[in-house]
Amino acid sequence: IKNIYIIIGIVVIVALAVVLQGVSSIRSKDKPVVKISAEFVGKVPPKGIFTRGMFHVSGTTQDGLVVRIKNFTVSSQRADANGASCTVDVSSQGYTSTVVVPITRQEESSANIGYGDKDNVKVTFYKNGDLEFSGSGAVKNLGSSLPWAGLKYTHVYIDDTIDLTDIDNWFKGNKNLVYCSPLPKTVKTMRSAFKDDTALVETPEYFQCKNLKFMNDAFSGCTALESADTLPVNLKSASGTFANCSTLTKVADMSKTSNLTDISNIYSGCSGLRETGNIPETVTNMSGAFQNCLNISSASMFPKAVKDISSAYSGCAMLASGMPIPESATDISNCYAGCSNLAGTLEINTDTPNFSGCLTNACTMGDTLLVSGNSGNLLEIVQNSGSDGVSLADAEAAAAQNARMVAEQGTNED
Repeated sequence: IKNIYIIIGIVVIVALAVVLQGVSSIRSKDKPVVKISAEFVGKVPPKGIFTRGMFHVSGTTQDGLVVRIKNFTVSSQRADANGASCTVDVSSQGYTSTVVVPITRQEESSANIGYGDKDNVKVTFYKNGDLEFSGSGAVKNLGSSLPWAGLKYTHVYIDDTIDLTDIDNWFKGNKNLVYCSPLPKTVKTMRSAFKDDTALVETPEYFQCKNLKFMNDAFSGCTALESADTLPVNLKSASGTFANCSTLTKVADMSKTSNLTDISNIYSGCSGLRETGNIPETVTNMSGAFQNCLNISSASMFPKAVKDISSAYSGCAMLASGMPIPESATDISNCYAGCSNLAGTLEINTDTPNFSGCLTNACTMGDTLLVSGNSGNLLEIVQNSGSDGVSLADAEAAAAQNARMVAEQGTNED
């Protein structure tokens, strides 16, 4: 009899457990809804772990009743490491609500840099590596006294409500910077702004800066840079902009520019570059533009009104074909110097006296480069090349051009 009671007791306990589990399941099951809405009600630090209690999720039933949703999933387990906020997707019953999550960062230092009312614009450095420019209005001229100089920031965020015009040298030499948010549309000059920032992988967006005129050396020495934004429409000078960006394989799109004149040294030392792109017809200075770009194989057409192409392709060892040198060029010295793989034909159509070293040590791999054109200096250019592979396509025509040039010079002197 005792054993029977024990068995009966076990059966009752098991049955009760099943019933309670069923009741619990019924209670925990959310009512069917036709849409959901979620909001963040907690507090989370950079890289902090999300908990269910940080989100308030509600749903609307078919009858329009708003009910609390307890069963939901979140697209990310942690908050982002950087930035003032991040977005996550909260999902339940096949519906999704996107939530903006504010990130609670710990401030380490700050400075007010507004022009007129200094409190209008503030720069704040946070312990997670964020450097944030917030507020609205103009920024005072800081000169070389940058409050963030020497700080080890990794991410830069700039509010687009700030009237910022000059960021020359602002972030220069920061070996830790990996990201910068889009620049305010008001920026006019960014000379050396990110120069030698060796951890930067992509440029910030700047195409929207319609008043941006000068990008001289802006990203020079950014050896990790892999991609660049389209150059803005009113840019005038891109001298040295991407010089020595050895990881860069593609040129920035220059097709939208309308006033660009100076691209001297723009890609000088970009040893990873594989292409040269199209050069705008407005460009007049290409001095050193692709100097020592070791892996480009073909040159771009020179603009019809270009003036200075000295060292434009100097040291481009893989360059196999060159482009005709136009009559407008006033300095062609060292233009194709050291282009050891250069071969085929090359036209030179300018009488400029500044031709020293134009083809020095070009075509030294056993091929032939035939030089022709309307220049009166063809014979001397070929003779000074120091390469057995460089020769005149037509010696008589070259002599005739030289005679023509000498006669014109004599007439001009008279």
